[in-house]
Amino acid sequence: MKRRAIAFFLPLAIASAANAADANYPVVEILDAFRDGCGSLENQQMASVSLITAGWTPISRSEETGQLAVFLDFSRKAALKVAESGGVDMGEITPFAKTIAGEEVFMVLDEVKADGNRISGCQLYDFGEERPIPVEQAGSWLKRAPSEIKELPEVRTAEWSPGVRSGHDSFKIFFVPGDSPARQMFNFYGVALKADTLGAE
Repeated sequence: MKRRAIAFFLPLAIASAANAADANYPVVEILDAFRDGCGSLENQQMASVSLITAGWTPISRSEETGQLAVFLDFSRKAALKVAESGGVDMGEITPFAKTIAGEEVFMVLDEVKADGNRISGCQLYDFGEERPIPVEQAGSWLKRAPSEIKELPEVRTAEWSPGVRSGHDSFKIFFVPGDSPARQMFNFYGVALKADTLGAE
């Protein structure tokens, strides 16, 4: 193993040991469900079919409740503001639900079109989760170290490029602590996973 890789994994291993009490969070099951659900992101119709095939349940607007409803309302209003600025089609924001190893989680599809380009996204949210996914464990699952890690008081992120599946440009893990100073700005705290792909409109 190269010295640089050892320098990367050693502190994460120490941190992982310190968080042994959080080992009951179903990290692998959550990551597997994300990978299996976020299939083709060429368009929202194909992405929706992939999620439904993987056992995710579509949620209608009238069925959106709790933290999911608050987050989606915030997201749609933000998308509308961007669209009104001109030249950008924000598309629909579509949620799905599934219970994984006892954890109720949500998947959200979104799409942005501008200047002949399309960015399609698939995100998993575990609202209110206080146990972050250890970067080392995610790297072992993905069989490669992340290309970027950011540790901020507001949010912790790790990014892999390319993503978890063929055709996915990136994969990101987010953790927003419950005491994050930016919790109100994000309208979210907990664990989130995100896949993106960039293509022609």
